[in-house]
Parts: sequence; structure tokens; C-alpha cells
Amino acid sequence: MKYGLIGETVQHSYAKEFHESISPITYEIKSMDENSFDALMKSRDFKGVNITIPYKEKVIKYLDEISDIAKEIGAVNIVINHKGKLYGDNVDAYGLMINIKHFHIDIEGKNVLILGTGGTSNTAQYVCKKLGAKSITKATINADEVTDGIVTYKDAKKLKNTQVIINTTPVGMWPHVDDDLLVNLDCYPKIESVLDCIYNPYKTKLMIEAKHRGLKYANGLMMLVAQGIKTNEMFTGKTYDKRIYQQIYLNLICRDTNIVLIGMPGAGKKKIGQALSDKLGVYAYDVDRQIEIRQNSKIFDLLMHYDARHYRDIESEMIRDLAKKKGKIISTGSGVVLREKNIHVLERNAIIIYVKRDVEGIEIELQNDRLYNINLAIEKYGSLENMMKDREKLYKKYCDYVVHNNADEDTISDKIIYKIIGEEIDE
Repeated sequence: MKYGLIGETVQHSYAKEFHESISPITYEIKSMDENSFDALMKSRDFKGVNITIPYKEKVIKYLDEISDIAKEIGAVNIVINHKGKLYGDNVDAYGLMINIKHFHIDIEGKNVLILGTGGTSNTAQYVCKKLGAKSITKATINADEVTDGIVTYKDAKKLKNTQVIINTTPVGMWPHVDDDLLVNLDCYPKIESVLDCIYNPYKTKLMIEAKHRGLKYANGLMMLVAQGIKTNEMFTGKTYDKRIYQQIYLNLICRDTNIVLIGMPGAGKKKIGQALSDKLGVYAYDVDRQIEIRQNSKIFDLLMHYDARHYRDIESEMIRDLAKKKGKIISTGSGVVLREKNIHVLERNAIIIYVKRDVEGIEIELQNDRLYNINLAIEKYGSLENMMKDREKLYKKYCDYVVHNNADEDTISDKIIYKIIGEEIDE
């Protein structure tokens, strides 16, 4: 083996796909027991390997040299064989640093609570220290671990000055997405940001709780990307620029995460969704059109035939089915936000975009849509202005990003992509 990943159970990793997509190397995934791991380290028959659970600490005794970062963290996750000498480093810290900066999580001068005491918690502690945190406390489920800087979760509730929470445990990871939270965010009146190192699902229960409170929130997907690129640079000697980070991040989004468009009728969601589909190479679903196909009837006729509650039941059933998909564009009907359960099934594995458009633009769009009955749509509200006033607070509450539809769909789809990859653009 020249390059690869070693751990006790790593067969589900997509590191092979990652590394071989950006450089001409052969990368192997190998699950090893302790005897096999010991034999490989002693033989030194490799050029570079990533190390994961449970060997991040155990590998240290085989190394000739170890980086200062790896020493401080107490774990190694990459080993380079340089002319027979083994050098150990830790790229998790680099990845987490990039992740924090990507999502604009402010650490300097903040009181940080880290959930967990495992290897990733050590990485988070190191990074927060480097970024100038005012205080760093870890929370543990094991009372025997309590010492200076480590408290039980019961005592963690008393840390009222906490401003940033970082989850380094697997709680909330797929498929255990509905496990009870380790902490209740209501305990922290000064909380500003929540970072969950998990990236599957895209939004954990903890992140969703943060989102609904109007806090900054982030997952660990960019950490995965950044540490992977740093690893590849160490393997190959190449240097990659920012565009590679963004492209790989976007590729992972398009593979595993849905992009959901919400907004008023006439906001242009369907056209923008199709433009995104064309650019990203993923399939676009329009919820209303899917309902028409399933019911073998036009939306207008369904609204005339059924009462509002029955139609919303039909819509919710379609939302549940589409939410199970991965890597798709989903353009929703304007009333999808009227049922909170619709958002709950969508948002866990989705980036939700509120396509905002002024009333004048909406009216022009609806007048050009001969299949849309604007009077029926606004019957409850009396006017589009009243409808927007009632629904906009929900669109803003449930979205991850707002994009103003003030140009053609090609331009707006670009804006959405820039939002997703973290590029600052003028609205």
C-alpha cells in the first residue's frame, strides 16, 4: 500500500473517492485489527497513511518524529514515510480551523463549552486556544473524568456565560438523528454560536435547535474537506487554492444534501431550481408538479375540489417523500411553511433558500402564468401584500440563506451557489 486510510472499521469511508478525484494516486481503505496495524507500522511499507479510531494515539510509539500540534493534541491522524523515517501529524486541527472560519464562528474572547472528551474534543480545545477563547470547558458523561476544565453535563448547565458550544461527540449522527440532546440551549442565555463536528446529517438536532433560536450554526463538512485537502498536499507535495476547497465542498453538498427553495407564489422558485439543476448536474423536483403527476390533476383543480386542509395533507405527503432523497433541488409551493412538520422533514438534510421577491415582481410573474389563479391564492389574505406579511416571518425563520430574486434565474442561481460555498457577494 502506498497511500490509504487505516482504522478498525473504515469500509464506509469515501476518502478513496476524495483523494483519487483530485490527484493521480491510488488510495486504499483498510480495516485492521491491532495485529495487522502493528505489522504495517513495523514494516513501514507505505508512503503515507491516514489514521483513525482507535489508532490515533497508539500509532505514536512507532513514529520517529511528531509535530508540535500532534503532541499537544495527543493524537496523530496522518503518518508520512520519508525515506524510512515516520513522521506523524494531525490535520484535524487545520480542518477545524478552516471550518470555523468558513462559517464565521467567532471564538476570540468567548466562553466555549466543548461537548465530549475524546480525540476530537482535544482538537477543538487546541483550536479554540489558538483562536483566543476566553475560557474552554469540556463536558463529560463520565464523572471519573472530572478535573480542572472538565465538568459533568449536569454541571455544564450552570455555565450561564457560555457563548459558543462545540459538539465533538457522535450524538446526533446518522442514523441516530433523534437521540436526546446532551445540552438544552435554553440553559445558556448568552449563547451565540453552535458548531457540530458531525456532517451526516447536514443539520443535526442540535444545529436545528440553534437555527430556530436565531443563532449561528455550522456542521463539520468543511472540516472534512479541509483536512482531506491538507492530507493530499502532504502526500503529493502539491498546493491547492481556495477554489478546490469550494468545488469539493459543493460536490459533497450535491451528492448528499438537498437544496430546497421556499418563498411566495411567483417568486421564481421553479425557474431558479431548474437553473441550479443545469449548473450542478442534479435533478430538480417541483413539488406542485409532482403533486399534479401523482394526483393526475392540475393544482388549480385540486384546490377547487378539496378543502385547504385536505390539499395540505396531499402536499405534506409529497414533501415527506421528496425529503428522503439526497442531492436534489426541491422547489416548494408557497404554503409549505404553514405546517412546521413539513420543514422538520426537509431541513435535516437540506440547505433551505428563501427566494425573496418584491410584490411588483411577483405580480408580473403571476400574470404571465396562465395556469395560476392569483385570486384563489390570496383569497384568505385579500392581497399579495398581506400574504407576504403573514408568511415572510416563516420564510425567514426556516431558511438558511435569503437570496433576493432581482435578476434573471441564471444570475440568481449563481448567487445561491455562492451562498452555499461561502463566497461573499453583493445582494
